[in-house]
Amino acid sequence: MIIRRVSVFLIFCAVLGVLALGSAQAFTEGKRIQILSGYSPGGGHDTEGRLIGRWIGKYLPGMPKKVVKINMPGAAGLIHGAYIANKARKDGLTWSIMGTSHLGSQALNDPKPNYDLAKMPAVYGTSGASAAIVRDFLKVKTGVELTRIDPKKIAVSGRSITGPSFLNDVIGLDLLGIKGYTYAVGYPGTAQMALAFLSGEVSYVGGTGLHHVLGSGGRYYGPIQEGVAIAIWQGGVLTPEGKVIRSPGTDIPTFEEVYKQVKGKAPSGPAWEAYKLTGPTMRTLNRTLVLPPGTPADRVAAIRAAFDKMYSDPAYIKEWERLFGLKLDYIRGTDVDKIVKVMLQPSPGWDYLKNEYIPSLLARKKK
Repeated sequence: MIIRRVSVFLIFCAVLGVLALGSAQAFTEGKRIQILSGYSPGGGHDTEGRLIGRWIGKYLPGMPKKVVKINMPGAAGLIHGAYIANKARKDGLTWSIMGTSHLGSQALNDPKPNYDLAKMPAVYGTSGASAAIVRDFLKVKTGVELTRIDPKKIAVSGRSITGPSFLNDVIGLDLLGIKGYTYAVGYPGTAQMALAFLSGEVSYVGGTGLHHVLGSGGRYYGPIQEGVAIAIWQGGVLTPEGKVIRSPGTDIPTFEEVYKQVKGKAPSGPAWEAYKLTGPTMRTLNRTLVLPPGTPADRVAAIRAAFDKMYSDPAYIKEWERLFGLKLDYIRGTDVDKIVKVMLQPSPGWDYLKNEYIPSLLARKKK
């Protein structure tokens, strides 16, 4: 009798387990999934989000009714980041694409963010180098030539003065000895910066993704093909040994290569470490998709498994690489979580930016 009761109890528990698992796996069935990003339409975050929306349904355990892409621009991504951390439902149906600006804001605590990326479970990450692009009216074709023109003709754009992309832009110019350039910050996203660039309001874009140059869906792809814009260097990517190299499959020289041509030696010192941090290092996680903190672990696991399948599908990879013009470098969610924690740790590079470079940049702005 005791044995029979134990058996019945075990069967009952097993059934409950199966029912619970089935419920977790099918939580997307017939539901509306929203993918949020913190910038205006037309940028890399928006492009990847819309691509995901077209593909992800068939990989999920339950077919969603709809997958929609929503843009929440404002405050260099901080509004969007705060929403995901504090207001979004924790049901696994709200996803968020985050970028280097979110990482930089948290690492620098400026602007002070109302979120913690380390508490947001990551689903995936993709890497991508930055690109430096100039307008044709500057009449330069290479990075070396950029150092020989009147620096007052160089006008740089950015989302915010403490954003990693903008910092990478101006640190690079400073390292090359280019002084006297101007800059304008406060653009909501890539689309507005591209408009300013093409209208002649600014003449230099240095922190945008290389995919905007090489991919058919890129903001600068058309102007590059027409000769209106010229790519003069890329930030490069980091090897596991910490060496900066060209993004695989590209022939655009790295900033380090250009620096060696100009200076006759390799870059070094705190400014170079800050350049690597805001460029190649940060762009290890060029875009990441995260879930609100507190999302049930079984739903996180189900979503991660779906993305692993999608990013392993040759058809999806082909479409991704056509749009972005780069070799896909996909990072699984569990690995993204580890990388985020490492990037957010204090370092000499962050200390230099907070204590020396950004204060000097702000002082320069007041003059």
